Amino acid sequence: MHRHDPQRNYPHPTTTPKVKVNHGQFTIEVARLELVHTEIHVKLGDLLHTSGLGTNLQGSEAHYFQALKDIARLKIRTFLVERPSLLYNLRTDQAASHLGLGCLYRDQHSFDKASEQLTQAHDLIQELILIEDSPDQQDRLGVTLTIHGEVLNRRAQLTQPEHTR
Repeated sequence: MHRHDPQRNYPHPTTTPKVKVNHGQFTIEVARLELVHTEIHVKLGDLLHTSGLGTNLQGSEAHYFQALKDIARLKIRTFLVERPSLLYNLRTDQAASHLGLGCLYRDQHSFDKASEQLTQAHDLIQELILIEDSPDQQDRLGVTLTIHGEVLNRRAQLTQPEHTR
């Protein structure tokens, strides 16, 4: 058993050689890991929603909401605000979560909730396109508009009185 020897000259913690830690790099890596975490929630929500074995709507909704909750927490972090590319990716995950929820609610025939989520997805995608116009964002915008059109058409069909001949 090792015992502390008072006669031995132990270095003081402040005089030991300091390991250079790049705090900025560390926070960027943490942010990247956080982004992967939100992406996983979005992908799990998508998988549970579109599984060939049947849908797990509650599980899907829970993953989308967890991604949105994580995103809301991360958006206020200063190290993300200072890194536009990380913030851009975070906003992309946020748009994907709203799009996923919109599709989920569409499939549940909750058209008002679907429309609300799709509107949020649309607005976020428009913001992202202004920052950086990319084919991926254009595709996401097209999907969002198509699904939103379906939702609005279905809602309109449900509220129209049936035509008689």
